[in-house]
Amino acid sequence: MTAAMREQDARRLSVLRMLSAALKNKEIERRGSGKEAMSDEEMMDVLRTEIKRRNDASEGFRRGGRNDLAEKEVEEARILAEYAPAEVGDDIIADIVRDIIAASDKIPGPKEFGRVMGAAIQRLKGQASGERVSAIVRRALGG
Repeated sequence: MTAAMREQDARRLSVLRMLSAALKNKEIERRGSGKEAMSDEEMMDVLRTEIKRRNDASEGFRRGGRNDLAEKEVEEARILAEYAPAEVGDDIIADIVRDIIAASDKIPGPKEFGRVMGAAIQRLKGQASGERVSAIVRRALGG
């Protein structure tokens, strides 16, 4: 945040302040429920949530014909993504999905989507977006 102030990068500073506020809000929410300080994983969850919000807002603005606002949201998501850990590749996700399907005693098919998706998300825990995992699970199950 200090670097953004020095460089007078108003957009980056604004985005980092919004992230800071989101982290504070989550911390206050946790304190209210009697939990201790947030872990690094929980902080990364907040960051991913903020990135997803920006991407969803961007899509909504594009559908509404507001490309100027959509571009602003895309830029904010890009800035936030610089602070997120890199996601795993599709090939690693596909390997994990294949392992889950192979370990199952049920015949793979579209009906198994929920079970496989849940297990894959749990194994990947924050290392890949649900959207990417979902697409790979659908392909693997032939759906």
